[in-house]
Amino acid sequence: MPRHTRASGFQIRKLVTPPQLEFSPCGTVLDRDAPQLMLYPGRHYTYFEQVSPQIVEALLIPFHVGGQAFGTVWVISHDTSRRFDAEDLRVISILKQFSAAAYQVLSSIKAVEAGNAHLAKAHADLLFSNEKLKEQVRATQGTDRCGVGGYERCRE
Repeated sequence: MPRHTRASGFQIRKLVTPPQLEFSPCGTVLDRDAPQLMLYPGRHYTYFEQVSPQIVEALLIPFHVGGQAFGTVWVISHDTSRRFDAEDLRVISILKQFSAAAYQVLSSIKAVEAGNAHLAKAHADLLFSNEKLKEQVRATQGTDRCGVGGYERCRE
């Protein structure tokens, strides 16, 4: 039975030091804007040499945000008897659509949260200004025998 090891997101960052985009499988995929099948990527991207077990094959595909190649989805094999095929590419193509949608949803959530924070600050500022205005009106009422309404009320 084959052994499967998964690493993603923050986990992969613990395994390898993040490379410059120009010298990474992601950079290659994004530059070409096409799926890439890499055999023993550690031979070219030496920072993968420290990954154990060794990466035998990596199938990478770009996902798009706003019509631009933005990120990559990876499927990695550590097993020399298993090779990626057209069916794997079909499945990862579905995953790329999900990845793009998930990224867009997270971006929208962050934008809404930022907007909410801005509105909350504006609301707090408005409440503060309103309280200051109330204090000024109270102070004016205490020294002016006519109070709010001023001159016109005093003439009557």
